[in-house]
Amino acid sequence: MVDVWVAKKDLPVGTVITKADLAHQATKRTLPKDALPPAYVANEEEFIDRRLTRAVEKDELFDPAALTKGGLLV
Repeated sequence: MVDVWVAKKDLPVGTVITKADLAHQATKRTLPKDALPPAYVANEEEFIDRRLTRAVEKDELFDPAALTKGGLLV
């Protein structure tokens, strides 16, 4: 079993995951390791102060590839 971060609600492109808003944006969930995709966020530090480059739906795992520092490319 692995603790992973999932979206607590639908989050649109451009959402910045902040420490202050973390409780409203994400929650930890324990899932079987063999049920997880190859890439997922397990540590809070991996996505704090990062911006979403794609929308994330409620209960969806955060994908490190969908997180970036700085502005969005359009």
